[in-house]
Amino acid sequence: MLVSISPHVHQAFRLARTTSALVEIAAMKSGANCAERGIVAIDLNGTVTMETAGATRALEKFFPKRIMNRLPELLAQWISHSEQTMRKATDVPDVRHPLVIERDGSRLTVHLLSKPEQNFLVLEEQRWAIDPATLKSLPLTRREAEVLAYVAVGKTNPEIGIILGISWRTVEKHVEHILERLGVETRTAAAASALQAANL
Repeated sequence: MLVSISPHVHQAFRLARTTSALVEIAAMKSGANCAERGIVAIDLNGTVTMETAGATRALEKFFPKRIMNRLPELLAQWISHSEQTMRKATDVPDVRHPLVIERDGSRLTVHLLSKPEQNFLVLEEQRWAIDPATLKSLPLTRREAEVLAYVAVGKTNPEIGIILGISWRTVEKHVEHILERLGVETRTAAAASALQAANL
């Protein structure tokens, strides 16, 4: 019984999380918003009736050719497919999974909340890589900046080696040099320096 209901418990949790995010609308004025979260309201015809500044930034970043006040085609298709799947459910609806898009070192997660009169999209952006160019204020070589950019987002030496096409031992040496150049003792402290330099 627990196995059969667990997906629906997860769905309820996601719905509660999304709903709590929508409560923030009341506190959001025209220009004020959290840079990492945005909300879009859509009527039953698919027309955007409201979007926060954070949503506008995220949509413009992940969908550069987007037409203002209209949903990007990918989002519109995803909503349509999701709604059709929910309508076809004969028993308890399937778990509604978010849409995840990755672009230029960032990940955009889109949650859909359906109401009888309109839909809401909650957009959450998470940066998972730092542009090494933003670390130019630090006393590092180009390669060291590349390594530090991945250290700052929690990548291990073997993972960084695979990404950069070098051995993990070479990455280890770069990390040692980075700690020396920054005058810190741990990867965490080096990561903090990177985030500060990148204004994150």
